[in-house]
Amino acid sequence: MSETEARRLSRHVRFCTVFLVLTGASAVVVGFHDLLTSSQLTFRFVAVGLFVLGVALLAGAYGFVRRRPWCYAATFAAGLAGFAFGVMFLVTQWVNEIHDLRLVVWAAIAVGFVFVATFAAH
Repeated sequence: MSETEARRLSRHVRFCTVFLVLTGASAVVVGFHDLLTSSQLTFRFVAVGLFVLGVALLAGAYGFVRRRPWCYAATFAAGLAGFAFGVMFLVTQWVNEIHDLRLVVWAAIAVGFVFVATFAAH
C-alpha cells in the first residue's frame, strides 16, 4: 500500500466531512445573520445556538481531515445538536402549517446528522 492510499480518507469520512462543511458553513452564515438582524430575544438565542453549532460542525470537519483524535467526540456532540435543530425546525414549520419542500429538506438534514453522529460514535 502506497503512502497516498494510506492517507486517503474512507468514503464515510469524506461524506461526513462534506456534510459537516456544508451544514456548518450554512449554520454559521445564517446564525450570524439572524444574530445581527433579529429584533426579538428568543430569535437571538436560536441564532447564537445555530452559530455555535456551525462552528462545532466546521471543527469536526477539520478534525476529520487532519485526523485528530478529538474529532469523533466533537462530531458526535455536534451531530446530536444538529439533529435536535433539524427536528426543531421541522416541527416548527409543520406546526405553523407551512407544508412544502422544506419539510423534506429538514427531514433529510436530520437523517444526515443521525448518520454522522452514528458514524462518529463508532
